[in-house]
Amino acid sequence: MEFLLPRFTELLQDADGEVVRMTLSVLRRMLLTIDIPIASPIALPLAEALRPLFDNESSYVQLLSIRLFRNVMEFVSEAGKKPLEAHVQQSLLPLLYHLHDENQRVAEASQETMLQAATFLKKRKLTRLLKRQQTWAVGECLLTEPSSRADEYVLQSLLYLQSPQESTREAAVRFIGLAGRRMRYREKELQIIYNALQGMTNDISPSVSNLAAQTLLLLRGTERRPSFGLRLQVLQDQLHRAWHRRPSLQDSGWLCCWSSVQR
Repeated sequence: MEFLLPRFTELLQDADGEVVRMTLSVLRRMLLTIDIPIASPIALPLAEALRPLFDNESSYVQLLSIRLFRNVMEFVSEAGKKPLEAHVQQSLLPLLYHLHDENQRVAEASQETMLQAATFLKKRKLTRLLKRQQTWAVGECLLTEPSSRADEYVLQSLLYLQSPQESTREAAVRFIGLAGRRMRYREKELQIIYNALQGMTNDISPSVSNLAAQTLLLLRGTERRPSFGLRLQVLQDQLHRAWHRRPSLQDSGWLCCWSSVQR
């Protein structure tokens, strides 16, 4: 069976959907039967082939591929865990969107697999949120990761705006809105987000289009209205420059004003 695993992995890229479905089913049975850890040379290409199938047009292929991905994480050899981390990391956002899948079995499988992924990557906060089924906070948790990874999440999310499922498109709008709040001083990234949300204001679903319009309005309003701390810092800088330009103003009234601003 070990000899056949690489060949079955190749079949996952077959154009025939029925071949893919049968291959997934056989692969899962094989992994559950083999009583030895999966070696890295098998686990890596298998994980790489499975990830695109999460978004397959067939919900059954989605279900099987998500479950099988979980099995790969469970059964990979100790030496193969480190090389597998990148593939597991890349699975987090697709799994997040499938938590909102209209197919309940796919949503439940995504919950289980994402929890396994969070444990695999030793992401304690994410693991805690998933165990408590606090789905609404999972997106925020992902956006606390390094900015380069958060940027990648946003680009990935643009694809889910085109999902045939209303619940997925709505989840994508919410996630992109959250990302926009964290990027409000990054003009280039914000423009990408604005363009994406503007396009969603014409969505066929009233709930999605309204959410996109509200999110866009909120982000633009936040951008025009800097925080109190930032406004105070700007005022202090202006007073500091004026102080040095006009020493004659260094009287008691000016000192009182300056001291009050600093406080």
